Amino acid sequence: MIRIYYVLGFLILFSSCKRTADKPYNYLSTYYMEGATIVNAGDIRNDNNKETGDWTFSIKGGAILSKGKFDNGFRKGLWTYKLHRDTLNKIDWSIYKNDTNRLIVNYPSDWQIFYNSRFIFIAAFPTISQIKDNKLAVILFHPKDSIKMNLDEYLNLYNREMAKFQIIKNYNFELKFKDSHAYYSVANYIRDNEELINLIYLYEDKKGIYDITFTSLNIDPEIKNQIFCDFISGLYIDGNRLFDPRRELKLNIKL
Repeated sequence: MIRIYYVLGFLILFSSCKRTADKPYNYLSTYYMEGATIVNAGDIRNDNNKETGDWTFSIKGGAILSKGKFDNGFRKGLWTYKLHRDTLNKIDWSIYKNDTNRLIVNYPSDWQIFYNSRFIFIAAFPTISQIKDNKLAVILFHPKDSIKMNLDEYLNLYNREMAKFQIIKNYNFELKFKDSHAYYSVANYIRDNEELINLIYLYEDKKGIYDITFTSLNIDPEIKNQIFCDFISGLYIDGNRLFDPRRELKLNIKL
């Protein structure tokens, strides 16, 4: 029996931006930036195609969204986020490595990581909710020889599971790369008299399907959305970056 662990969300869109260099850099960003051009200033190391040094992301001709340091493709230390005009959020980024699960990932340092054999990664984070057990960030892997379905079928299964709740909003985004594709799904829903946000990134390779999910109270959704986007961008399994901002990409919206 396939279990889907989901943590439910708010609308996020993918916004494309370009560096001053010849190749595009695609920045995964929050929903209210739809239609905005996001630009960035930072360096890519030519030897490994990874971000390095000081970086700034901003809306073209407008406000700075986030800034901080990269080290070999990972956010390092304190980053500042200003997703509202009057609110400044500071996130301290760390790196977690697990040789058993072949995992390296960027994550906020206030997340508490646990070991559970069902997951490649599972972490809890601070919440004011009295219900703690469903406020999590998790990474699941389903091998192809056991899951017996493709990525589209898995997304349909996820949406059927979501339909069991009182859904406020639910959006699916298809991210089409040159040689593969992924899905980003965002939902608001009611569970146990709480309004939650659920964010999910689904990615398929030759070995199977990866399910990366984040669930939290629907409070300050913009910063939570952006943290999850940056978490995905800093996720490597078997040396493969599950969302590589330097890959050619097209976005389709599926409501």
